Amino acid sequence: MKKQTILIIIVAVLIFTLTTSVLAAAPEGKILEPKSSNYLRSYNVIVSAEGDNKVKVGFNILATDIMNHVGVLEIKIEKKISGSWVHDRTLSHQYYSNFLRKNVAQNNANVIFNGVPGVQYRATITAYAANSSGSDTKFKTSYTATCY
Repeated sequence: MKKQTILIIIVAVLIFTLTTSVLAAAPEGKILEPKSSNYLRSYNVIVSAEGDNKVKVGFNILATDIMNHVGVLEIKIEKKISGSWVHDRTLSHQYYSNFLRKNVAQNNANVIFNGVPGVQYRATITAYAANSSGSDTKFKTSYTATCY
């Protein structure tokens, strides 16, 4: 019984020591969150029904610092047909000048397309950030929105 009590105390001390050393590493009042990569801090995409058969895709890309290029390389749009997701269209940065911005740390943009009323849509972005040291891409898929 005495050995179990000593073991419990040792484990509790170790847990407390490790927890306080991790918390001490964060600046006062700040919570440390892991970066997505050395180039991308966060990336999000949202799809919304705008009415009148319009569907909007918006994205927000945040780099870790000012980069040569920040944004999305492409947006793949899918629609749900008979319970399955099928490719609808791909929107490329080559045709949308607001998809990539130069010498910034963040890029927010929207694109609107015509949808079919009653059909669900979702979008997957290819987030991108690059500087002279290299680049990174990450993928993120939105929740769905039903066109009306």
